[in-house]
Amino acid sequence: MWSESISPIFRPFLADHAKPEDFNGETQAFMLGNSVLASTSLSGVGGFHGKGSSPLHDHSELFLAQLYVSGGFRGHNGAQSLVVTAGDIVILDSTRPLSTKVEDSEVLSLVIPRQVLMSAVSTKRDVLPTVIPGKSPSGRIIANALKTAWQALPETSADESGAVDGLLLGAIAGLLGRHDREPPDTTATDRTALDAIRAYIERHLADLDLAPESLCRRFGCSRSTLYRLFAPVDGVASYIRRARLERSYAELLAAPSNTTVTDIALRWGFGNFSHFCRLFRNTFGATPGEVLEQGRAKRAERSGNSALPAHSRHRIPEYRWWIDQL
Repeated sequence: MWSESISPIFRPFLADHAKPEDFNGETQAFMLGNSVLASTSLSGVGGFHGKGSSPLHDHSELFLAQLYVSGGFRGHNGAQSLVVTAGDIVILDSTRPLSTKVEDSEVLSLVIPRQVLMSAVSTKRDVLPTVIPGKSPSGRIIANALKTAWQALPETSADESGAVDGLLLGAIAGLLGRHDREPPDTTATDRTALDAIRAYIERHLADLDLAPESLCRRFGCSRSTLYRLFAPVDGVASYIRRARLERSYAELLAAPSNTTVTDIALRWGFGNFSHFCRLFRNTFGATPGEVLEQGRAKRAERSGNSALPAHSRHRIPEYRWWIDQL
């Protein structure tokens, strides 16, 4: 239920060696008009993944401004490496691939439609994922604004919540307008090359010879250059493997009744079935067979022929509906 609730943004997976009963996730939220302010507590979650413009996600045009009240994470959002500790503010872009490993955390998140934020930011450059240290003046100002808004909203009318929305949006936009320079380790040329190679990988995931060697030949670059470009996203081989796993996940959810897990594993370059199942479980916290059955059960439920007992079928959480409306 919790995973489905936040799925328009990113997908969570279980921590290593964690059991489903070790997981706890809770989200409370206020709809402000042009944004959603949410408080989330989580434990037993290994991290989050997202492919940006992917069939796995129902909504990909969102920014998140998150205050980690406690906990933190390490990972990347697009080509940007991120290390977030308690008190930090992080700006995430759901149109870019995401891969993180998180600690047990409490997070305040302002979810903003991309077009709303971009129209408010005083820069013509794209907004890059970034971390604002909690000890910096900007970090303290944004953190106080988010905390104050969260504390005030239970007693705020619908009309007044629109004013809160505008104040928070203005604060975030003003902050980003002052952080519009490229980070020192990522040039515009590198970002363009990385985006081009990733787009090529996404189009050729079924090619069995898709590997660093073939990419170097295709793009006329050395192996060291390729590895440097993909260092912020955990390496080129890891990127290809995760992209194939994501594609397998999406296909398992939509697979017709006569499709097997082996068929899908082979289609996306996994010749060793047990290795595929282990990678899949470690990435998504579920086996390929469980995801295959989940997809079939959802289709049966939509058609009115669900074999699931009534008490196990839940309506989509209201928070999920709110996010879909942004």
